[in-house]
Amino acid sequence: MDDETPGRSIRPHKKTKTGCKTCRRRRIKCDESTPLCMNCEKRDIECVWGDERDELERPPRMKRLTTPPADSSSYKRAKSKHSQPSQTDSRPRTPPMEMSSPLSTSISSFPSMSAAANQPLDLGTLEMMHHYSTVLAYTFNDYDAPVSEFWKSGVPSLAFSTDAHFLLHAMLAVSALHLSYAHSDGALSTRYGFAARTQLDKAKAGLLPILYDADSRPSEPDNMGITFITHFLIALYHFASSKNPLEPEWVRFLRTHVNMPMMEKFWMQYYNGAIGPFIRVLTASHEVINKGLQADVDERSDYQLPAYLQNIHLASCAPDPEEVMDPEIARVYAEAAGTLRRSWKASLHPGFEYQAALVWFVLIPDEFITLLSLKRPRALIIASHWCAIMLNMSTLRPMPWWMPNIWRTEIDRLRGLVGAQWEAWIPDYQGAPLELSRAYDVAGWTNNAYGQAVYEPTSALTSTGSSLLPR
Repeated sequence: MDDETPGRSIRPHKKTKTGCKTCRRRRIKCDESTPLCMNCEKRDIECVWGDERDELERPPRMKRLTTPPADSSSYKRAKSKHSQPSQTDSRPRTPPMEMSSPLSTSISSFPSMSAAANQPLDLGTLEMMHHYSTVLAYTFNDYDAPVSEFWKSGVPSLAFSTDAHFLLHAMLAVSALHLSYAHSDGALSTRYGFAARTQLDKAKAGLLPILYDADSRPSEPDNMGITFITHFLIALYHFASSKNPLEPEWVRFLRTHVNMPMMEKFWMQYYNGAIGPFIRVLTASHEVINKGLQADVDERSDYQLPAYLQNIHLASCAPDPEEVMDPEIARVYAEAAGTLRRSWKASLHPGFEYQAALVWFVLIPDEFITLLSLKRPRALIIASHWCAIMLNMSTLRPMPWWMPNIWRTEIDRLRGLVGAQWEAWIPDYQGAPLELSRAYDVAGWTNNAYGQAVYEPTSALTSTGSSLLPR
């Protein structure tokens, strides 16, 4: 047969069966980006992906990325311990790492977790994972090599080895958010932002069944610290993207597994376990903060925690004395104000930014969140001084990428909520408190073994007014 064919010549090209339906119908090459490929985005047309896409074989390059060599010793060990994929399933599987985990079986039992394992990786996911390991893992804080290595490889290994897909989604969410900030191009930034929100929703959806039992009561965290690390990543995402970091529902979500009772119970297991490198750094920072708490004044800070704030719970020292006639409410305000001292001391040390931002949320009583959601003036004032600490910290040195610059706006918002009689208690823009003419007593304060400020109600608070807290 003659090779010469009359008419238009067809340019040779490699066919693909894994592109979107739109590109396959138009018979053009698809870059396989999801949820919108570049061809469809460029032409502003609908990008359709069929259900049969999950059943197609993954391209050879994906196999080389995810399947280890057959003679790999780690693969052989995993092969002997784990069942092999069925012959009808052509997708390559990543063998679990050899890591003892009491959590692995419980996490895999959740349908939402197991379903994620059946979804093929796309180029966008690989890009986010690559960015996490090569860039993002080094931006959390200025730590030594072992801690950077923990974020770079230890956290991904923990997610893969225990099937903790909610942790993997949290990593991808923060990575995509960082990419959206790194690109000034509007289209790219929007695309990464959409991916970040999608991954965050998946992380929360996977985490919720673990946070609560069948009766919707908070469950205990795992003893490996997987939910702890996931909460940490979600907290950074919240700080970087939220315009209201004091939103009560978010604070409740954070404190489900990251609160003082849980930390007291599981801290040593975390210290000696898989997340030990990170926990040991936290422990060292807490020791530095505890030493700093011995001094009430620090010359490095323009903002000095005002003495009157430690008396906001006393009926004789502030407006609306009836509210704090209940000793329980007085105790809640006293402890919430007292724990601000840890955030303030942490804010003075470079590298302690997330301790300064998050430690207060971990230590405050649960009842304080209720008072904050009710917009009680005392709760709003205490929150405004936490904002002042964040504002002052941002003036001392450059902040991490996830720390927002919204504190002046937030202080103004809180000032508008408290009313004129409380306005003098709100810090000004420089973070320095406005002067009050009255001097206050600070009796009744003690520190527990963890450096948490605790107030014991005195005999002056013996009457029981009507409580605002649920019984």
